[in-house]
Amino acid sequence: MDYDVVRELRDIWHREDFGEHIETGTFHAQARAVAELAQVRVLAAIEEGRPIGFAQVETHDGGSEVSQVFVHPERRGAGLGGALTARAISLGADAAPDVWICADRDDRPRRLYERLGFRAVVETGVAILPPSTRSVSAASTNGHS
Repeated sequence: MDYDVVRELRDIWHREDFGEHIETGTFHAQARAVAELAQVRVLAAIEEGRPIGFAQVETHDGGSEVSQVFVHPERRGAGLGGALTARAISLGADAAPDVWICADRDDRPRRLYERLGFRAVVETGVAILPPSTRSVSAASTNGHS
């Protein structure tokens, strides 16, 4: 399916993550350019002529990544996300020997992916605090900037 067929869903997703005040045009143009470099394929669930969910698979570095799965908020909880993810996994496996997906450690999608048979192989996470006034002062007095 064409990348832009699910543009409305991409906008909803973006607003959920970043709020209503964000202009999405530039973001989507850049995301599309990056996805096209990775041989993007988009699957969409269509109801009454409109997309209600989609999955995106990108193939690069000898493997396929299920890089996005999104279901319209009004259609969540009925198994569509799982069905799209399973189909995306199959599509990715047809294109490359390895298929992976990234998920936040404590996020709802991770539980879905684990039910589909994925297992964690790498977990990363870093919490970074800005330097306090005291730390900056100490560094400055030690000849560091």
